[in-house]
Amino acid sequence: MLYFCTFKAMGGWSLRRGTSILSKNEVSREDRYNRKLFLRLRHGQYLINPRLALRVEGEWRRIYSVLQPQRLSAELRDVFRLDDFVYDPNTKAEQAMTELRTLLKDLEAGQTPK
Repeated sequence: MLYFCTFKAMGGWSLRRGTSILSKNEVSREDRYNRKLFLRLRHGQYLINPRLALRVEGEWRRIYSVLQPQRLSAELRDVFRLDDFVYDPNTKAEQAMTELRTLLKDLEAGQTPK
């Protein structure tokens, strides 16, 4: 997911290498070559820096106004049923997406992550 990057070992990338690339470009890190592209929420969880701006048709716009996170949605999955037990993963996924949208809105307003 572009907005909420949690790297796992895949495609020849190790967890350590994937997160090290993100951590070298963290907003709070002081380094000569740091591009300040990512905001670290917790270990291995990063967001694109909400203060990042892109030039669109000659006008500077915040990254999340261009990417439109309000249009994010979780991929719908099948409900699991086992006798009387029913588990709907879509409920938890939608709750996580709502929390992500709220977090992005708060960050754009200048609040710090909890």
